[in-house]
Amino acid sequence: MSRDKDQLLKQGKADPNVLSRSVYRILGERREQAPASFIETESSGVLPGYLACARAANACLASFVTPKVLSTSILLPPGTMESALREIERQICSLADALHLTVHSGHTEVSPVLTRPVVTACVSGEPMKHTVVNPSPGDGIYFAGKAGLAGTMILAGKKEEELLSRFPALKVHAMQELRQELLIASFAEYFGASSVLVACSSCGVMAALWQLAEKTGLGFSVHLDRVPILQESVEFTELFGINPYEMPSEGALLLVSSKELPLTRIGTVEAGRAKQVFVMDEVSSLNRPPQDALTGLY
Repeated sequence: MSRDKDQLLKQGKADPNVLSRSVYRILGERREQAPASFIETESSGVLPGYLACARAANACLASFVTPKVLSTSILLPPGTMESALREIERQICSLADALHLTVHSGHTEVSPVLTRPVVTACVSGEPMKHTVVNPSPGDGIYFAGKAGLAGTMILAGKKEEELLSRFPALKVHAMQELRQELLIASFAEYFGASSVLVACSSCGVMAALWQLAEKTGLGFSVHLDRVPILQESVEFTELFGINPYEMPSEGALLLVSSKELPLTRIGTVEAGRAKQVFVMDEVSSLNRPPQDALTGLY
């Protein structure tokens, strides 16, 4: 009789503990034999093709793997027009062109259980020529990009009517056109000087910091008020009562380096496992962050 822990799975990306005991342990050595590939899903309904592919490509790059091949699965709800499928494919091609990826044919299906499109992207590639350096206490933690950028774009698309009632149309519409800033490839020149990279993804900066601690096996002290963020992101999230550091942040990247980088230094790697987050003069310990803060708005 199995004594494996059983619990209700929460909405959103599976918890690392769930993956460890119910996925990786069962896969065993089979998982290690597979080539480097990264799979991500997007279902917000705002640029799902582009966001899913960007998320997978960013995860690939943050693992010091150069993206080469892209394949996708597109699941659509009943009533979807063919023009919507063509738009998703254009988004996928736009991402593939930006990163010079080869696109393999994927899977497309209309599913009766869905209410909005769900796009899953798989990106595989080749390991970079990168000298492995273990992070050490005292190393700097740097931030590239802007916090909450993808979440701001999603809000501008999903909540356009509410936002237009409070903000100028020019501001709202500008936030709907951020796709070109959602790739971390633009920071590739700093990869070689970094021991650890963490791509901020669907659960935002706080989840990326948690992942950074897991990757380094060390603690950190971070000043959240030093993290670059657009004023529009602050204003939009205040309207809906959302934490901007817990919403999708594709395009942002955490880097750990013993060298001085021309990026925003937000903190330091510390001995031990304490995860200290400073906001002005207040300090708190980082708990495991919740899922994507926008989930309830979809």
